[in-house]
Amino acid sequence: MHKIIISGFSIIAMSVSAFLPLSVWAECDNDTNNQPNQPIEYAKGVVINEILPNPSGDESSEEFIELYNSSNKKIDINGWILSDATTKEYKLEDYINAGQYLTVYREVSSIALNNSGDLVELFHPDKNLVDIVEYEESAADDVSFAMDKNNDWLWTTELTPGRKNIISAQGDADANSGTDNSDTDPLVPSYDFSTDIMLSEILPDPEGSDATDEWIEITNQGKASVGLYGWQITDASKTFTISEDISLSAGEYLTFSVTETGVSLNNSGETISLLDPAGEVISEVVYDTSFTGQSYANVDDQWYWTITLTPGEENIITDEADTNIDVSNANTIMATSSMSGALLIEHYAIMAAKQLPKGEEIIIEGVVNSLPDMYGSQYFYVQDDTAGIQVYSSKKLFPQLALGDKLQISGKTSESKEEKKINITSADDIVVLEHENELVELDILEYSEDYLGKLVHVSGEVVEKSGSTIVLDNNWNIYLKRGTGIKASTYEEGEHIEVIGVLTATTDGIRILPRSTDDIAQLTQEKIVAETTSNKIIKTAHATSNNDYDVSASEPIKKPNSVIWFVILGIVISLLLVLSRSEKLRSLLHNRLVHWAHSLASRFYHWVEVRKNTMDSNDQTQYHAQSVSERKMS
Repeated sequence: MHKIIISGFSIIAMSVSAFLPLSVWAECDNDTNNQPNQPIEYAKGVVINEILPNPSGDESSEEFIELYNSSNKKIDINGWILSDATTKEYKLEDYINAGQYLTVYREVSSIALNNSGDLVELFHPDKNLVDIVEYEESAADDVSFAMDKNNDWLWTTELTPGRKNIISAQGDADANSGTDNSDTDPLVPSYDFSTDIMLSEILPDPEGSDATDEWIEITNQGKASVGLYGWQITDASKTFTISEDISLSAGEYLTFSVTETGVSLNNSGETISLLDPAGEVISEVVYDTSFTGQSYANVDDQWYWTITLTPGEENIITDEADTNIDVSNANTIMATSSMSGALLIEHYAIMAAKQLPKGEEIIIEGVVNSLPDMYGSQYFYVQDDTAGIQVYSSKKLFPQLALGDKLQISGKTSESKEEKKINITSADDIVVLEHENELVELDILEYSEDYLGKLVHVSGEVVEKSGSTIVLDNNWNIYLKRGTGIKASTYEEGEHIEVIGVLTATTDGIRILPRSTDDIAQLTQEKIVAETTSNKIIKTAHATSNNDYDVSASEPIKKPNSVIWFVILGIVISLLLVLSRSEKLRSLLHNRLVHWAHSLASRFYHWVEVRKNTMDSNDQTQYHAQSVSERKMS
């Protein structure tokens, strides 16, 4: 009897496999090794760190819940759940890097914290509780409930979303919470912010040991003392945070050894950055190749190799012949160890400039497609016919600009988070050549590196909202920067919108950045039809031109009927159960077959979805060809 069952099962399985792609069948085989109810182990270390129930501003947008990753590795919290004392839940779709924070605002989560007492809970996707914090007192205006370094929860008037908590001992907070802070440890120093703290000199390749003798120097170019607590020095692999209450006086220099920071300077070149406590890059230096015994020093915002090392003192630029170099004409002197003569700075198209290595001095021309303070105070974007690029100033030094201004920009090529940019050192590096140039956004359906930094136009249905990101049904991520004043809550899932913005691709992913609320518009039904038709034409032209597909747009594509598969599976299960006379064998066989059927059905649905997306893509691709052809004829 067993042989009959096994033979019958094999015949049926072989028949079914003939209808499935090999890849699908292989995936089903691999799944049989999985235990159906095996619990998932989630990473540990994410905790609730700070909550703000009663901001003085708009509670519907400014209330927040902050999470902290106390572990030493990046943790994916996709599917984790935040909740309050009500049944309101918010599913997270993000990750938190080691030692970093994630702030979830009410306008995103819709979780409203009661001013008179509430609780916040964090769950794993399986609804197992990760962390909980409860407050019973009434929350005063702009007083957050935060965890201190001893894991105690206290009220504080120092709000630190996205940063290390500061427990203030001010009377308002203590009186409000009823907590006596007289026995607490000395307070954490408050953060200072300034654009006057700069990288001044670095020694990548000392005469002695790189492991002990390398150093990085910073200086205060301003007129007031600045506290350095919370400031960071970082390279591509290491971040050093100043954890002491150090003040840097005006005109003073401070040197950090590699043994203190752990930031090792590569002899072959890299990028070193200085960040304020909010994570903003305030100063940055890029070098290509170092020279043994020579430091790379900044004089008048220009960097030079020098054999005169001055840690903790004003920089002196000296060449190998022990001759002091005249740096009065810093814009025309080549910053290398030889430094003999002037450097002719070449003009580049933006696409060509983006192919150059970091640290190259160049001149580009481009039209302003976004302004400083739209996305961030230290950068904006320009574009020409070839591409677009970010223009960056650590000191936020820009002339008065307007959209459509054509600029000539002198600076150095650089890269941050895999995004190409050009660094400038002063507002004089930008010359306005023309005003009111027409900016025409580029209609795109799919990503291309050639479009990066340019103004683009997309449209689609809102299918998801996660934090500051709106996801369209064609997988475009629309990222809403705070400076734009655009709120994700304005747009509803199922709504059709069209978006204009700058296309960017960084380690955070491919995103389109609208500049203001004017860049997002709701589509009328007529325009939805027109946009859908246009998209199909564009994609069809692409397919026809590449001869990738030969599908008739007038013939509907037949899709597999999942009902047939369930009928087949039912017949197989029924047949084998009838053949089995043993109750024990029937029970065992039933359990295995049910598991196998679920696995097969799951993989089949995945296969159908992939096939459907491919076929839909082919339909839309043909439409593009017709459109292009019609445009040429017209």
